[in-house]
Amino acid sequence: MITKLIHDKAPNNNFYLVDASEEMLSRAKANLSESKSNISFSHLTFEDYSESQSEDGKYDMVFSANAIHNLDFTQKTALFTKIYKELKRGGLFLNIDVVHPSSAHSEEIQFELWRNWMNETLEISGRGSEVGKYDDIPDRYKNNLEDRPSGLWEQLQTLSQCGFRDADCFYKYGIFAVYGATK
Repeated sequence: MITKLIHDKAPNNNFYLVDASEEMLSRAKANLSESKSNISFSHLTFEDYSESQSEDGKYDMVFSANAIHNLDFTQKTALFTKIYKELKRGGLFLNIDVVHPSSAHSEEIQFELWRNWMNETLEISGRGSEVGKYDDIPDRYKNNLEDRPSGLWEQLQTLSQCGFRDADCFYKYGIFAVYGATK
């Protein structure tokens, strides 16, 4: 979805999509079917990508959406290091993902924001009868062992330690954040 939005605005760029899920790659191929000539798809895990041979200064921009939170902190650091190496000078890394709240109290507040947002969205979209139906999603997310979000500030510090400049958070609402840095 995000690639399609960027592609629609800048169709002459080359796009390299990487995902560990064949299903997600298939969905991406379907969404981008009319513009495959400058888009390549690779079935790789983050770990495989992090360990693969790299080409310095290969990309102008690298972004990820709702995926890096599945890595433990050591794996995130390896991935950030690899991304830094493969970005061109002045290149941008952007991550759209969930981040771990800084305390239990903060988590309570942020999960309540999430529930409120879901319920408001249902109301606005004419699905008021479903309000409250999804209130357990934050707790299910928290108890899912595949979800290993790290704190926003520690990830920003790690980006800086990997060599990135201007590491910052550009948007945050509850546990959802858009953050990144430049090379």
